[in-house]
Amino acid sequence: MKKEMTPHGKYAFSPHGKYAFSLTYDDEITSNKLEEIAAEYLPHYGLYHRKGNHQDVFCTRCMSYYELYKHYPDVYPPRAVHLGTAKHGEKGECPLCREEITFLADGRGRRNVVEYRNFVKFKIINEDEITASCFRIKQSFLNPDSGEYFTLVDGAVFEHSVYEVARYYFGKGQEPKKFVKDAWYENFAWHPYWVERKRVNEPEFVHSMYRWADNSYTVLNYEELMSTSFGYLIEALETVTADTSVNHCYFKFILEMLGEYCKHPQIEYLIKAGFGDIVNSRMLGSMHGLRLNWRSNDLRKVLGMTSQEVKLLKGHNTEFIADYKAYKKVDRKSSPEEIIQMLKRCSKGGSAYKSFVKRLIEEHGETCRSIFKYIRKQSENVDYRQCSIPDEFGMLTSWKDYLAQCQTLGYDTAEMSVYKPSNLVTAHERLTGIIKIRSERIAKERLEERLESLKMFAFVDEEHELIVRAAETVDEIVAEGKALVHCVGGYAERHANGQLTIVFVRKASAPDTPYYTVEVSNFGQIVQCRGYKNDREAPKPQSIIEFEDKYQDFLNEQFRKFDEKKKKSKKEKTA
Repeated sequence: MKKEMTPHGKYAFSPHGKYAFSLTYDDEITSNKLEEIAAEYLPHYGLYHRKGNHQDVFCTRCMSYYELYKHYPDVYPPRAVHLGTAKHGEKGECPLCREEITFLADGRGRRNVVEYRNFVKFKIINEDEITASCFRIKQSFLNPDSGEYFTLVDGAVFEHSVYEVARYYFGKGQEPKKFVKDAWYENFAWHPYWVERKRVNEPEFVHSMYRWADNSYTVLNYEELMSTSFGYLIEALETVTADTSVNHCYFKFILEMLGEYCKHPQIEYLIKAGFGDIVNSRMLGSMHGLRLNWRSNDLRKVLGMTSQEVKLLKGHNTEFIADYKAYKKVDRKSSPEEIIQMLKRCSKGGSAYKSFVKRLIEEHGETCRSIFKYIRKQSENVDYRQCSIPDEFGMLTSWKDYLAQCQTLGYDTAEMSVYKPSNLVTAHERLTGIIKIRSERIAKERLEERLESLKMFAFVDEEHELIVRAAETVDEIVAEGKALVHCVGGYAERHANGQLTIVFVRKASAPDTPYYTVEVSNFGQIVQCRGYKNDREAPKPQSIIEFEDKYQDFLNEQFRKFDEKKKKSKKEKTA
């Protein structure tokens, strides 16, 4: 390709080059074509002003006048008469062309009415070569002097301008090309020229730092594409528009799609065969690790599947197909139907279950067939009326939880009797009990380590006859929650671990009867103070409100002393 060095130091394409010739438009958008496009696709207005007892209206769609009267006049006017009233900013219908219009009053800021629309127009070079011109049309309204309104409306009441922002070349079996405008400055003037971009992406009509920049566009001549080899792609895309199971983005990226089609005509087969989501994923740049053989024109070789697999996986999304191929790679013994069935079961629980099954296959030599056999056999041991995991997925969940419990307890899952218990539900319940006892024992040991430090929370409020102490066992925290019908029982483990502190407030006359419960943070702040049913049935007594202030002052002093003691101890160690 010939290139010419521009004064700006970049290359402009020679008009004698192949692609430059393809991009040269001999049918540039003339003023007549521009007005035709604007009349068809841009908003239309009814420009009016009051004249006597009626309103004169000019429709920008049909370029005609009509008059609006509230009542039929006594003398028939020279122009068409219609009943109605035009109001500035409201939508209506032109009685002449029956198109929707927006009424704009004379002298009401028409200079600020500016409309923009983006368009793409294709040009057919031959059956396998097309170009695309992307341009932005601007429609603006002038503000003629009041009184001279209708003398100017025919000539200059509105104007259109066009700016071409990008050009594309698409050739079957060739690399697609995108060109954007640039310019160099010389002799007090800007000189535009076209520059090739490496990536053939969608055009940017508006460059904005904000997300709401409108770069959507209207294609003016889809029908002309149907007469070329690119029409097969358009036909394929139209066959999937009714598929609502996947959010396809084909028509959002039609120019990128054409670019992909130039390099990989196989995408037409993929869409028509029911694998359109793979194309969709490629456009979005998220293939989930799926690799395709773009060198072949055989759909089976492109996908790397047998005829049976193509039939079974038709209509599934890209992630499912990628997971199938990953399972097939590690499980050579199961049939395609068994692998697909397993993936459908795992899809209920997401990626964690797919990873769990894959780990069983890789580390324990399982297959999808053997996993199904085991969980189905375990389902036969269960009375569904008394079990919360009646289906195969529920049993798979139980097995996953059971093996996690084995790991927690340090059991050797290489032992078959441990790895695959004869009664999975019973074994799962047994380990649940063991872990509960173990966690309670650990919590008890940790809480015993805290008992000495918990003494700092003890307090007596003589004014309100209240006594305060920290919880000393996990069981009494649970009992406190049951007695006062609130959720403090769920804080028992965090209290034992020292993540927070639970404090009991009792009346001096009834020191063993739950009254109020307080949560104190590790910074000595009262987080919450709750009574019976979280004080929903009765307002918090004034005595408790006053107590909270006094107790917070007490905690502030205690934690201040504690911090000073820590600092002093630290200095002694470093001395």
